[in-house]
Amino acid sequence: MASEQPEYSYVAYIDEAGDPGLRRVRPRSNTGASEWFIVSAALIPADKEAETGQWIADIMAAMNSPQMQDIHFAKLTDNRKALACTMLAERHVRLFSVISNKQNMQGYKNPFAAQMTTLLPQDNWFYCWMTRILLERVTDFVVKNSIKKFNEIRADSR
Repeated sequence: MASEQPEYSYVAYIDEAGDPGLRRVRPRSNTGASEWFIVSAALIPADKEAETGQWIADIMAAMNSPQMQDIHFAKLTDNRKALACTMLAERHVRLFSVISNKQNMQGYKNPFAAQMTTLLPQDNWFYCWMTRILLERVTDFVVKNSIKKFNEIRADSR
């Protein structure tokens, strides 16, 4: 059976670090949520999607730590962080991050964003808003890349 090209052009792997809670934030509150909230995406061309497992295996092998089951960047030593970044920079991947120091958001309310989260708990508006900003950045890159390649916006930019 011949392998078919996927009907999509990119895969975005998205994850967050920190806690989106804003009621109590460290260090202002000892029992508060983490000071930073980060949402990131790794954007990979669809034709490279099958390679990502090998990328991770290669990075873990280079770290020479057989007990590691997965890569949690925050838990790595500085040397391993540098190694992971260097190896990832050699891959066909575009990285995006939205980072907020929540101390400047504490007490802020965004009723419009809160309205948009009617299917979620009302205190999730900050998570949704940060994710929206991230997806806008990813989408902007995909549009600009399509224009650069084809002189027009295409749904399929292969």
